Amino acid sequence: MENKHIVLMYSKSHCDIAVPFVTKKQEAYMIKLFEYGKSQGVMYYRSGLDQIDLATAIFKKVWSLNNQGKWEIVLDIKASAILDHTTPSQKIFEDYVLMTTVDGVVPVCNQSHFRRNLGNKLTQYILFNQFMSPTYFLNSKKQLQEVAKKDTNGVYVKKPLYGQLGNGVSKGIIKDFLQDDTLEYPFVLQKFINSTINIKGTNVNGFADLRLTFINNELIYALSRVAAVGSFITNLDKGGHAEAVNLEQIPSDALEIANKVKQQLSIFKTSTYCIDFLFENGKAYIVEMNTRPSTELLYKSGNMEAVKRSIIATTNQCLNLIS
Repeated sequence: MENKHIVLMYSKSHCDIAVPFVTKKQEAYMIKLFEYGKSQGVMYYRSGLDQIDLATAIFKKVWSLNNQGKWEIVLDIKASAILDHTTPSQKIFEDYVLMTTVDGVVPVCNQSHFRRNLGNKLTQYILFNQFMSPTYFLNSKKQLQEVAKKDTNGVYVKKPLYGQLGNGVSKGIIKDFLQDDTLEYPFVLQKFINSTINIKGTNVNGFADLRLTFINNELIYALSRVAAVGSFITNLDKGGHAEAVNLEQIPSDALEIANKVKQQLSIFKTSTYCIDFLFENGKAYIVEMNTRPSTELLYKSGNMEAVKRSIIATTNQCLNLIS
């Protein structure tokens, strides 16, 4: 039986640098994914939007893992399916047009419609505001002034509409934001939650969030990101670290909310996403969603059983779409 060719497509192919994956933990995860794929009749590749012919779904250059376990460049690979790993950004509408064009030629896992609609914080708030702390989408200083009238001394977190890795995130009192003439609109302002949690049976203790990751609407794994001492940002790039959380250790409040979100998202044929929760006085709040959960973060949590479940679910997601 002929192998299926599944291309992990990023915004950039990295075919012009020495290795396809920048960090060791991400590379370790991908080696396991590529090797498992071979056992299932799947050849995985890594490439980017800069290498694809949209009319044929042929990639001029891709990274491949050869039989000696070494990365090498391979030419002219026609994808059986594409797994969308492009980066959410303000350039999202341009990428959306490209990806929907590809979607008409070859199956795209983690559908473009899903990622482009759920990949920004405004849409997330429109859909799931009943599970979030008070949140505002601000297009101008005048709108910020209106919020200040209601809660001048309230502590809020400012986030870019599109963003990742904790970039562009800051915390402060609204009146301080008003005095900052360098603010770039639009942005999202979300009531700060002092999320100090202690999940029984884990090493999670301190300011932390809880991440539940779903593939095709099935809960695959959970983990917690714990912020550095004195910080409220849990991203690894900002000094946080990952801790494993077993599925049976998930607080019931978060699980109940996640199941309601899952029902709303069942309209999408293929999807990969995570829901990040913060907790205050034992109550769970959605802080945001992510449509490209970090495999590096999962590997750093040390939960190899969860890594295995993620790899199997990812491969099945693509194969089911091809068949």
